[in-house]
Amino acid sequence: MQKIQICAALALLQAASAILNTGLFPFVADISPISRELSTFCGAGFSVLAALAAYYRPSWLRERAISGILLGLLAASLVLLCVGVQTSDPLLIALGSPFGGIGMVWFSILVGASLANLKREEALCLIPLAFVIAYGVQMVLSAWGALSPVVAATGYFAAIAAAYLLVIPNIDNLLRAIRAHESPIVLDATNPSSFLPFSSLVFITIFLFNAACGFEALLSGGVLPPFEAWLSYLPVALLLIMALSRKDGLVTANNLKTASGLLVLAGLLALPMMLFPTGPLGFASHATAVLLRGGSDCFAVLTFFLVATIGARNPLGSLTTSASAMAASWVGIGCGAAAMGLLQTISQENPDALIFANDIITFAFVAYIFVVLQHFSFDRAIAGVVPVKPIDALRNPSDDQIVELQPHRASSSLQSSSEIAEAAFPEEEASAFNRACAQVAEQFSLTARELDVLELLARGRTSPVIQERLVVSHNTVKSHVRHIYAKLGVHSQQELIDVIDRARKTGGK
Repeated sequence: MQKIQICAALALLQAASAILNTGLFPFVADISPISRELSTFCGAGFSVLAALAAYYRPSWLRERAISGILLGLLAASLVLLCVGVQTSDPLLIALGSPFGGIGMVWFSILVGASLANLKREEALCLIPLAFVIAYGVQMVLSAWGALSPVVAATGYFAAIAAAYLLVIPNIDNLLRAIRAHESPIVLDATNPSSFLPFSSLVFITIFLFNAACGFEALLSGGVLPPFEAWLSYLPVALLLIMALSRKDGLVTANNLKTASGLLVLAGLLALPMMLFPTGPLGFASHATAVLLRGGSDCFAVLTFFLVATIGARNPLGSLTTSASAMAASWVGIGCGAAAMGLLQTISQENPDALIFANDIITFAFVAYIFVVLQHFSFDRAIAGVVPVKPIDALRNPSDDQIVELQPHRASSSLQSSSEIAEAAFPEEEASAFNRACAQVAEQFSLTARELDVLELLARGRTSPVIQERLVVSHNTVKSHVRHIYAKLGVHSQQELIDVIDRARKTGGK
């Protein structure tokens, strides 16, 4: 039942986007052409704020309150859009535009976080299935004909609200657990392999591929003729068939990236055909939009798959991963739309300039794929994510273990070292612990400062405590931890503690 709910929620989000783009935005664009971009950029801005909050202060993301407020604002904004369209009032449309994008971003983040409940094989099948279901809705809408603004707005709100109701039972406990633990910025310092940084090539690639999506959206106005639209559905439909075949190694993150890249590249190369809609190449005048949409949808499947698999490996980071992926996606869409708008303006006076600019974009895209991503593997990036495992409760010194603190206590309890309950253990135990740390430091050529950090890490201390004890910045702590882990060949604080425990048992006493 849980899997069906998650798949249905994702399908409803995709269908809601189609309803908005085909049933409401065409009317809005006729009156206020900038309103669509306003919605996109407001959504992009909100996604960045949500990603930062998820990383630095997840306790601020009170889901019920935020969701209730955004649903109310979304309903009000849709009313403004409908009234603005009926009265041809650009001011009302401008006031109503921002919250369409903001609402879509927030509920996409929640759906993305819920994907952490799926196993890898389930995610491979259910994510493309959700897109195919949304394609079916789009085909029905196309056969139905043009929707009135009121019907489109109602359908959009109903789809968003239904997606939320389906997904919230599956993430309620997860969100509570995330808020109860240390924030990712704290956990990231002592478990650097558990969180992808914002500068990761995963998020940079999501940004660039979604720039192609924004490029296509402005290019086609969000609407394609029925036959061309069906052609754009084929890549994801074929992907679903291959996923259902259950052949190992056929559908992987790297293969998805390759297929998406080829489709986007073909779309960029086909752009000059747009300039000859009535010539011998007129039949292919929509080729760019078809290929770019197919490629961007294929990459959207990859994006949700990355969010699902990385979230499943480290549930405590699932909200951060989802929010970061949505931020990269929406900022990319906004930048792509802006780039296409600029190219269209230039081409009105000089069509050759459009071809020249497209050549530059195409070359840059190819260079990124074949140079930057040459040795980068999405599958290895997923496999490299190490779950954050809460360190055991205070251990009993009589069990020949080091006393340590749980890193998952609320951050407010770690405001100063004077507030930390230092557990006393016999002098012999302390001496054995110190000898073990010194032995490991000598064995792996740690510096004196790295030894200081090692001792605190081995006691289970978190980044704020280490910062305070050693009077250093968060980034300095993170840098020392990375160096220590690289030298010891470990990936988490728990693994480091195990190394020290082994050293104590074998030679630290």
